[in-house]
Amino acid sequence: MPARKPKPTPTPSGKPGPGERAKRVLDAMHRSVLALPLRQFIAKGEPGQLYPIIIDINWRFVGGRPAAKSQIKKLLEEILKSPGSDPNLVDERKSALTDQYIFAQLQEAVIRELITRDRSGGSGETNHAIYRIWPDFEVERQISKSIVTIKADAVRKVRRFGGRVRR
Repeated sequence: MPARKPKPTPTPSGKPGPGERAKRVLDAMHRSVLALPLRQFIAKGEPGQLYPIIIDINWRFVGGRPAAKSQIKKLLEEILKSPGSDPNLVDERKSALTDQYIFAQLQEAVIRELITRDRSGGSGETNHAIYRIWPDFEVERQISKSIVTIKADAVRKVRRFGGRVRR
């Protein structure tokens, strides 16, 4: 679990200043979009590290998923045009296979800038093209026995209780 951030230093009046409030709002915004496993992954990472991510497109976006996907691609193009973003890339081949996700490898700064630009389009769920950003984990099998073994177990149980198996 990432280390807790220090509490903000209050202004002489005892309340956080406007810059501190804006930083808190920005942190909360990033936390609401970045999935917990990705936040943990980033917390353990190195500066400038590329993170394989899946951008989950907001289906409630005005214009639907196609409009949201094009909006995200447009934002990514604008961000990746800037100097210092050379290693970042979008996996167009994987992204073309689905309407719901965009697959990419991005640095933390680029991910955060993408969220900030997406959320600057106004408040309300229908104005945000990004629903959530997940880490793109390697897919692993989650089964320990084959279906043949499972069916054989069922046949044994039927025979044990005097049942007949049709072939």
